[in-house]
Amino acid sequence: MRKPFIAGNWKLHKTVTEALDLAGALKQEAAGVEDIDIVIAPVYTALAKTADLLTNSNIQVAAQNCYPAVSGAFTGEVSPALLKDAGCRYCIVGHSERRQLEGLKDISTQAMQNLVVAYEPVWAIGTGKTASDEQAEEAHCFIRGLLRGLYDEAVAEATRILYGGSVKPDNVDGLMAQKDIDGTLVGGASLKAADFARIIKFKRP
Repeated sequence: MRKPFIAGNWKLHKTVTEALDLAGALKQEAAGVEDIDIVIAPVYTALAKTADLLTNSNIQVAAQNCYPAVSGAFTGEVSPALLKDAGCRYCIVGHSERRQLEGLKDISTQAMQNLVVAYEPVWAIGTGKTASDEQAEEAHCFIRGLLRGLYDEAVAEATRILYGGSVKPDNVDGLMAQKDIDGTLVGGASLKAADFARIIKFKRP
């Protein structure tokens, strides 16, 4: 059984104070939620303080991007080592918005340990439109098949694949009932404590 993984990508939202308020509310809402990996990805400026606030909680912190170098003359970039030092356990790499803004094509050099794959149809990101449960499952099954071909059965079955794209409280149950959907990457709904709390408390099949 793959452990469910629910992640909230806050994108370019929330000041440090606002981030701490939201993280504090989520910390209370998530208390007692078991057998799920819960992750939030605030803006860079809020990472360290948010990670400190969530120490000893069941919520982990992720960064929204990183640069594949330990150190060097890379103005404006942040390395995985620095993110780890700030309290991050995860990092989102290769998001479609990063690819659009930077023309990023190859994310292989950015890959970190604890790899979790997210499938997000571009037409569903921030549009309010969501793939049907069946469409999402078909795509996830295809991705798992690719992993099986690239690696082996063990890797394919162990890798968690998330669905992203307008995930909301009213559609999470159906998505999470699908065999190959192991979690969700949540955008706008992760900015509201009540909505994200409902998503992490999805009804299990």
